[in-house]
Amino acid sequence: MRGRVFAYGTLLTGTPDPALEAWRRRALRRAPRATVPGRLVDLGPYPGLLPPRRRGERVQGRLLALAPGILERLDRYEDHRPAAPARGEYRRLALRARLPSGREVPCWVYLYQGRRRGRPLPGGRWPPRPGRRSSRPILPSPPPKPGMEQARDGTSQGWNQPGMEPASDRIS
Repeated sequence: MRGRVFAYGTLLTGTPDPALEAWRRRALRRAPRATVPGRLVDLGPYPGLLPPRRRGERVQGRLLALAPGILERLDRYEDHRPAAPARGEYRRLALRARLPSGREVPCWVYLYQGRRRGRPLPGGRWPPRPGRRSSRPILPSPPPKPGMEQARDGTSQGWNQPGMEPASDRIS
């Protein structure tokens, strides 16, 4: 397997990028349900995943198998900047997702680090209303938000928060 990405927002409901949308529809057919540590906030047309405040907080989503070239497209869509991760609206992290069986698997996750404040989404599930679809364009994000740890390859490793241990397996 080429790796997985944990989808919790517009990758579940629809994207305006035609190539991502085609991949998303195919990947969802075989995507198992999973959870990761964290909490969701409603940012209007899309959610943001934040580190948990309390032990046991989890976000619900699905694990999508990556296809060749998709991770780079996802980075652009999520505004993750591998060369300068602190400058993007989202930062890609390597974490472990928990399957319904209890088994944990490594995956990529996009952490929100933008400046907009969102309304908490209890239960860690998106969309809050059925049929909600993203209208989010693929554009540059606001200036950087400090405080995240950066690995040499430009990705982030962990969130330095309780319950946010990075994945130890290689995700490729």
